[in-house]
Amino acid sequence: MRNFILVALTFHLLVIAVVEINGDYTFGDIISFQRKCAKINKAYKHFAVYVGTKNLFGQGEDKDIFHRIRKPEDGKYCVFGSLANQGEHKKENYLDKKLTPSSQADIIKHIEVMKAEENCGKYKLLNNNCEHLATWVRYGKAFVKQPGTKAGFFLKLSFGKKLPKAEKAMKSISDEEVIRILEELYKDSEVEDQC
Repeated sequence: MRNFILVALTFHLLVIAVVEINGDYTFGDIISFQRKCAKINKAYKHFAVYVGTKNLFGQGEDKDIFHRIRKPEDGKYCVFGSLANQGEHKKENYLDKKLTPSSQADIIKHIEVMKAEENCGKYKLLNNNCEHLATWVRYGKAFVKQPGTKAGFFLKLSFGKKLPKAEKAMKSISDEEVIRILEELYKDSEVEDQC
């Protein structure tokens, strides 16, 4: 285990984040999408995590985000999708000033855990939504704040929470799988340096 930690730390220090989509996003960034509801502008935001166009998780090269959806695709609520299909978007790592973002190795583990439907679970507006997923993947703790939205006004006193099934499943992710994905990210950063 000590060797894995050393390897992961080395990769974490060596990996220069690969910037894609107009130079705005790096692996693990939270992305928000403004949504309307009943003709109310800025009613709420949809959240996703940027994973890049590299097929790191077997999701396909055209799928560059990981997010929770309300209506399951093939029985799954936590899925990979395309940023291009989501409309206007922006980086929203709004908790970076309060919390330390997880390492790339932990972000990979969080995504691997949440790909499994038994860990992802059904969509629930107040305790298992897209923002809970995105913040848990990035920080290791789930939050719902809806900053800058009408919904956010009603969520002023929201608290972070753990996702117990996901926490337990984190122990089952193999070190080899995390290292493989970190190596792929590192290859991308080497190519970026040559441009």
